[in-house]
Amino acid sequence: MSENKNIVVLIDKDNFALKYYKILKDILEKDEGDIVIARAYGQFTPEEQSLCNELGINPILQVAYSKGKNATDMGMTISAMKFLQENYDCFCLATSDSDFTPLAIEIRENKKRLIGAGNANASQTFKARCHTFINVDEIFDNQETEIKSISVEKKKIKALVAIVDEIIDSKCDENGYLLFSNLIELLLKKKVDYNPRNYGATNGQQSTFFKQYLSEYYTLELKKSTYFIKKTKR
Repeated sequence: MSENKNIVVLIDKDNFALKYYKILKDILEKDEGDIVIARAYGQFTPEEQSLCNELGINPILQVAYSKGKNATDMGMTISAMKFLQENYDCFCLATSDSDFTPLAIEIRENKKRLIGAGNANASQTFKARCHTFINVDEIFDNQETEIKSISVEKKKIKALVAIVDEIIDSKCDENGYLLFSNLIELLLKKKVDYNPRNYGATNGQQSTFFKQYLSEYYTLELKKSTYFIKKTKR
């Protein structure tokens, strides 16, 4: 984390299960900065209200004043527009709903960092507007399941390797090396929901992930405190 950001987290409870929030909170605090506001919008059971209290979330009750109107979307949007006028560096929209795409665009146009969080099958339209998107369901499943499907993990890794190979082939120098930080930057542009945790890694440390999980595909070399990456012979 290069700088400590003040983060506003807005949760669409209709499209983001509260059980995922601890994962999201841990990732944001490790990778981004300090959560100064955490709000969930919707209607809450007593158990959900209790969970919000345990997790440090402020539950904002949304009442549907007219049939067919999404009060949660409106409440979150109104709050976000208010917070955009204040001194916050980063916004996290916890939702998989593509209806929040216009809000995402507005946040980006106001030059704020935007993080999306939700399910892996969230709308690509919404994901594309975020600087990064966290697939909390995949990370949750990885943490909850001790025995993972090797075939599924290999398939996911191979799909990632294909993207990384394409980047290295197009941007490497005459010796096949590419600045590792450039690779990560380009990878996030091509796959906005990329995160080492999606592949079973215990944290989001990029160099550790490549060394431990992708060592058969890539070599990382440290030159004057800077990492460079190169494809291995396969």
